[in-house]
Amino acid sequence: MSTFMGDRKMKNEKHHVLRTENCKSEASELRGSISTQAEKTILAERFEAVKAIDTPTIWITDNETGRLVQVSLFAYEEVRKVLNVLFSQK
Repeated sequence: MSTFMGDRKMKNEKHHVLRTENCKSEASELRGSISTQAEKTILAERFEAVKAIDTPTIWITDNETGRLVQVSLFAYEEVRKVLNVLFSQK
């Protein structure tokens, strides 16, 4: 392989790494925004929500029954709304 091709390949790999890091950063920022927006919706007191570390999901625990469910981030706000309607004390 010529030096030119080797340099070009190395430059492309560095560019790919930078794009990958930028994408990860943007995805993390977007996930945070979605979660923050969802948390403006009240969650009934009997439930506890915890962000998953390695996936774009939220774990919701029913503290009265001990049941645990994993919710995709895109559905998190709607799940909070439904749980609030079903289980909030009025």
